[in-house]
Amino acid sequence: MNIDELTIGQAKELAALLTAPQPQAKRTIDHGLKIVVLDKGFVYIGITVTDGEWVHISNAHNIRRWGTSKGLGQLALSGPTPNTELDAVGTVKAPFHSLQHLITVEVTAWKNRY
Repeated sequence: MNIDELTIGQAKELAALLTAPQPQAKRTIDHGLKIVVLDKGFVYIGITVTDGEWVHISNAHNIRRWGTSKGLGQLALSGPTPNTELDAVGTVKAPFHSLQHLITVEVTAWKNRY
């Protein structure tokens, strides 16, 4: 192909190919067991994976009542208290833009749940 002999239509096709957005491979990150704080006050704990578009929480529990005197940090480090109320919800898929925080938990403190 001689570039000097391209028709206008061929040049437009070539320009469209060169400027078309290329699909990007999703980068999936497995975060492990996390407390996940979403917007609108939703708080979950579960095995968390993100891909830049979605937050996937498997074996998820909604933390309906923290039952702590020191907030989520106490839950993360010490596990659930007798006053903590967790509701099993299965798998949660939330838009990535709704993610507010991922809190690392002490896995051994949650061993009776996970």
